[in-house]
Amino acid sequence: MNHYRYSQKTRCGTGTEAIIFLDHLVLCQAHRYVLFNCEEDTPFVKKHLQIIKIANRRAKQIDISHIHSDQFPKWFKAERLKQEGDNIVLKDSKRLA
Repeated sequence: MNHYRYSQKTRCGTGTEAIIFLDHLVLCQAHRYVLFNCEEDTPFVKKHLQIIKIANRRAKQIDISHIHSDQFPKWFKAERLKQEGDNIVLKDSKRLA
């Protein structure tokens, strides 16, 4: 099983660091949370939802949400790479992909 190391200094002024190991599932969930809640990515989220709804016209909203949640990170990365040459993607969005 892969674990990802995350280090952050504590806020209690001691200067110590806490090391947290995240498994792949937790890392993916954290990444999705940031993607879906970053204001700069809202146009991308809306565009992807629209694409999913058109491709799945008869799907229930819950199914649309599941498809969107599963596919958005990969789609966002591909979309960002496609637009990178046009210099229209913001710096923070590049890091999130």
